[in-house]
Amino acid sequence: MKIHVRYKLHYAYEGPVGLGRHEFRILPRQDHFQQIEGFSLCCEGENSLFYRRDAFDNEFVSIFFKQPVDSVKVNMEFTLHTTKRNPYNFLLDKRAEKFPLCLVEEELKGVGFYLPSQEDFSLPEELKVKEGTDVVRGISLLNEWHFENIGYEVREEGDALPPDQTLLNQRGACRDTSLLFAEVLRRNGVPTRLVSGFLAKSTKDETENRAENALHAWVEAYLPGAG
Repeated sequence: MKIHVRYKLHYAYEGPVGLGRHEFRILPRQDHFQQIEGFSLCCEGENSLFYRRDAFDNEFVSIFFKQPVDSVKVNMEFTLHTTKRNPYNFLLDKRAEKFPLCLVEEELKGVGFYLPSQEDFSLPEELKVKEGTDVVRGISLLNEWHFENIGYEVREEGDALPPDQTLLNQRGACRDTSLLFAEVLRRNGVPTRLVSGFLAKSTKDETENRAENALHAWVEAYLPGAG
């Protein structure tokens, strides 16, 4: 599949303001199944752009503004080539086929910080995976539970709610439910991280073949053998 992406951002201020460093984390990750072609990003006015990578190998752009501005306009454009993939096309290590996972010391050095982070959050019994449960099946059941029991709501502003609050509310925005799901997986011994990007929904008009896009959040879990 080929997807052409145009992203425009415009901030307007009442008068000239001095701005600190801005970081744009909107560059898609590339791998065997996804490649970027013809990438360009520009910011109007006098500024300097630097392409960098953080400790988790995420590429981002830092922009430094040389003088006060009354607006910020950023334009990004690229073409994304994606190849269909089977998400279940992997072989788990023997030690990771059943709950609980057995993580070796070398793995914990890299993914240990993706384990539980909220000390005062305790899992309800229905979200505790029984010992000996098939790992893929257990994670899928947890995902189904979230889909059936946690409603979705649009909340465009504010930080993600704590997992226990989302569980109590039984609803939340994608960042709330993602944080909850990540914490549930972590409490079951599965290293999990949050992922952000865009959710694209194609229009019904196939002649246009355009998409209405929204910022989105989800999770990635680490399984020995699958990555």
